[in-house]
Amino acid sequence: MRKDLKKATNKELSAIYLKVLAAYEESHQHSLGSTWYVDNYGGTFANSLLEKAKALISVNNSKLNPAEVFTALTTSEKTSFGQKEELESLEIVQKISEDKEAGDIFKELKDYSKVPANLKPSLKEAILKHYEKWRWTPFGYLGPAYGIDYYLSVWSGLIREGIDPKKEIKKIVDRPKEIKKQKADLIKKLKIPKDLQKVYELAADITFLKGYRKDSCYFAFFVLDKIMNEISKRLGLSVKETHMLLHTEIENLLLNNRKADKAEIKRRKIHAVVIRKNNKLSVLTGEEADKFIKSKTIKKEEVKSSEDTFKGTCACSGYAKGIVKIVNQPEEMGKMKQGDIMVSHTTFPSLVPAMKKAAAIVTEDGGITCHAAIVARELKTPCVTGIKVITQVVKDEDLVEVDADKGIVKIIKKAS
Repeated sequence: MRKDLKKATNKELSAIYLKVLAAYEESHQHSLGSTWYVDNYGGTFANSLLEKAKALISVNNSKLNPAEVFTALTTSEKTSFGQKEELESLEIVQKISEDKEAGDIFKELKDYSKVPANLKPSLKEAILKHYEKWRWTPFGYLGPAYGIDYYLSVWSGLIREGIDPKKEIKKIVDRPKEIKKQKADLIKKLKIPKDLQKVYELAADITFLKGYRKDSCYFAFFVLDKIMNEISKRLGLSVKETHMLLHTEIENLLLNNRKADKAEIKRRKIHAVVIRKNNKLSVLTGEEADKFIKSKTIKKEEVKSSEDTFKGTCACSGYAKGIVKIVNQPEEMGKMKQGDIMVSHTTFPSLVPAMKKAAAIVTEDGGITCHAAIVARELKTPCVTGIKVITQVVKDEDLVEVDADKGIVKIIKKAS
């Protein structure tokens, strides 16, 4: 793509940019309304399904855990992009472990910047193919994508740990069948009527679709980044500066072979408000932006420092007690230790390595369809979402108790 973009005229480059942007916007709209409905109003829909699970258990004199029933019935059997990547990654680990020479190389590997030259051609090809296929997964909105160093460090670490890749692969492969069986057993035990089964199925599908849509968005931004790099070169801007422009402005600059107003871009970096009115976009900066913001009523969440118990939404059942680590950016993942409680404003794919170490995951954002909830279910890690002020009331090294069944996080001991 990079070679083709370099050869493209400004008109062709503009057309490619707008075409990819339009495809992204169209795909992003799918499931937007449904996931908004499921997670809105403090998780009313999710909480109602949890209450229905409690009622079913009561009527049938069952001792089942309502939160576990709710989690199982709202989990999709479909395989996410993250699980597909993990499966294929483990297949690489299996190839390495079955090749004694390759296994020895990865056990001693210290330079992760390039694929070891002395690997068999077929293994080198498989490694590079995986890298090219999946490197977009943590991209988010602005990147970066994974480098080859990420994969080489992960695989060498797994080889040194001596994990059994076949066993881990089987877990992923068997997961859909196990979920399906678990649901069938619950439906039979609790005599769940068909209309309610459909509602739970719908919740599971919406949850999966939210994750699928998010991953699709990140792939689109990964592709757009390649285009934005070429556009930035032609406009004499950095990629970050180009992101300060509206798509209509980018089109106009390319088609008319003009340079961007760097002073305006600098103002937008400080403070900017984008307004859509009568299907037209405009940007306010400086005093105009301040005046616009002040004219709006923006509700702020109140934080009461005296409180030690906080309520959110059960996204994945379970209980855990541990030390808090606030992780909002990839560079903060290093402080996570196995068994810590990971607390974030929101999570995204590049934070998954930290999520895998967590005894429980707690977020301010989202409900049962958010990224944290989806990954927690895949990992079977207790998860509470939607506690709007949690990153403001806890800090690193606090000891907390997470009762995901009840959607409750309690501070046991504040860090000194």
